[in-house]
Amino acid sequence: MSDEKLTPETEINTEELEQAIHALAAQLKAPIVSIRGFLGFIERDLKDGKIERATADLARVGGAADRMYLMINGLLEFSRSGHPVNSPEDVPFEEIALAGSNNAEASLKEHNAQIHIQPDMPTVRVDLTRMIEVVQKLVENAIKYMGDQPNPQVNIGMRSEKNESIFFVSDNGMGIDPEYHERVLNIFEKIDPQSKGIGLGLALVKRIIETHGGRVWMESEGIGKGSTFCFTLPAK
Repeated sequence: MSDEKLTPETEINTEELEQAIHALAAQLKAPIVSIRGFLGFIERDLKDGKIERATADLARVGGAADRMYLMINGLLEFSRSGHPVNSPEDVPFEEIALAGSNNAEASLKEHNAQIHIQPDMPTVRVDLTRMIEVVQKLVENAIKYMGDQPNPQVNIGMRSEKNESIFFVSDNGMGIDPEYHERVLNIFEKIDPQSKGIGLGLALVKRIIETHGGRVWMESEGIGKGSTFCFTLPAK
C-alpha cells in the first residue's frame, strides 16, 4: 500500500476532539439520570413485591445502557473516520454513486424511494471505501427524513460553480429551516429527538469529506422543501 495521504493531517485535531467529547458528555447525562432514577424505582418495587413493574423498569435501564454504548462507540467511530481505509485512487464519481446507492438499497426498497444518478460525472481522487460510505449515509439520511412524502425521490449529481465541481445528494423530503443547516453536521446533533439513531451519520460524512480536503454543507429552503447535501472533492 502506498504511503500517500489524503491530507497532510488525517488525525482528529484537538478542537474536533474537544467538541466531540463535550457533545458526548452532554448526551450521556440523560441516560445516566434515567438509569439512576429507574434503579430507585426497581428497589422500591422489589420491596413492595411488584415484580412485573420492576421487570419493566429493568428493560428501561437496559435501553438507556444500550444508548450509552452506542454513543461511546460512535465517538470511537468518529475518531477513526479521519484515517484512510485505502490509498487514494482515481474513480469516476458515477461509480461511487452507484456503489453507495446499492449499499442503501434496503432503505430505498423499504420506503419505495426512487433514486436518480446523473451520468458522466467527473473522476475524483479519493479513498474509495470511505467515499462509498459518504454516499450511502447521505442517501439513507435522505430517506430517513422523507416525512409523509408519497413519491420519495433521491438525486445524486454534480453542478459546476466558479470552475469547481460540487457533488450533491438531494431529496424531496421534509426539508429543514436554515438556522439548523450547520448544526445537523455536528456529532450527536439531532434536530428531531424522536428520530432513530444517535446523530452520527452526517458528522461522519463531514469528517470524511474534510479529510479529503473538501467542504460539505447543506442547502434547504425550509420545511417541506426538501434538502440537498453538497460537497467538494479533489479532482483527478
